[in-house]
Amino acid sequence: MSEWEEVGGTTENIWNYRELEKGAEFVGTFSKTRTGLGENNSSLHMFDKGDEKWGVWGCSVLDRKMDDVFDGTKVKLVYLGKEQGEQQRAYHNFQVFTKTTDTQDVENNDMPF
Repeated sequence: MSEWEEVGGTTENIWNYRELEKGAEFVGTFSKTRTGLGENNSSLHMFDKGDEKWGVWGCSVLDRKMDDVFDGTKVKLVYLGKEQGEQQRAYHNFQVFTKTTDTQDVENNDMPF
């Protein structure tokens, strides 16, 4: 892996949950969220998977859950499929799991003194 990373490029790898079955999983290390993209003002959640960069387009449920995830956190997304809300409006639902690394424990905790 190079020590240089191109800035401003787009992600070629997109995990498109809309084309997958209920129960599909994606695991990667969260790096950042880009907001205000495209005509729908969408969010693109960026992840590292080995030497590759991946993006996952946001939706209301995913965006809200990803708000609580710190950069560098290992994340597992589980697509629960399209569900009906109380207003009979369909939405894409997810479970979001995190796994904290040893480095994050030190960075995110307050020092005891």
